[in-house]
Amino acid sequence: MLSHIDSSLNPRIEKHPNVSLITFSYNKDVQDFSGLRSALSITDQITSINLSKRDWRVAMVAAGINPSLACVMCELAKVKSGEVILDLFCGAGVIPISAIMYYKAKTAIASDISGSAIDCVYKNALAAKIGKNLIIIRSDIKRLKLGQHSVDKIITNPPFGIRVGSHEDNLSIYNNLFILSERVLKPNGLLVVLTQEINLLQSTASKFPKFTKIKDLELFHGGLRPHIFVYKLLGIKNIATNLS
Repeated sequence: MLSHIDSSLNPRIEKHPNVSLITFSYNKDVQDFSGLRSALSITDQITSINLSKRDWRVAMVAAGINPSLACVMCELAKVKSGEVILDLFCGAGVIPISAIMYYKAKTAIASDISGSAIDCVYKNALAAKIGKNLIIIRSDIKRLKLGQHSVDKIITNPPFGIRVGSHEDNLSIYNNLFILSERVLKPNGLLVVLTQEINLLQSTASKFPKFTKIKDLELFHGGLRPHIFVYKLLGIKNIATNLS
């Protein structure tokens, strides 16, 4: 993601088996780049800075993502000021907090079935000094009560079925993800999902013709190779065109 690097730097991307490096020449100190959102680290070969850390991330959950990856997902979702963002499996709240802090989302809804995860959201939100823009809900995805077409973007990290949950559980979870997304997303809204359950997500999505896949990005994360999928909920005219 290069959106926060000045174009005058002429960055060059080098592809490696497990990581992408952006190299460029610049006559400033490496500390000047500490505000980069979606990079994991930066180095001048003398000093290295871990950019995935945030002072407000004081509580974490198992299999949670880091803020840099959350920002990558927000950028893929093209989060804008004034939008309503929903994370259905929020964990410690990294995605919704990032959406508010760095992308000026009007409202971010953080929902999770786990009480310990919700406790972590409150701790991180307090450390981030996030106010009423963040709505925190403890709920199972099947019981979450939100208004129809009330959300602009859903950005979420459902269980992979490896470190948390199981593949058998995910059969129902992923189906309910699309059912709820179809109901609460506004027409032309986006569903951005990070998952290792690549085949399951795509086979589930195929059952919901109102959604069309617009991006599939493979990552290397925590020893795994998950994908970020971006789906668009088509409007009525778009659906008619697709079916014709």
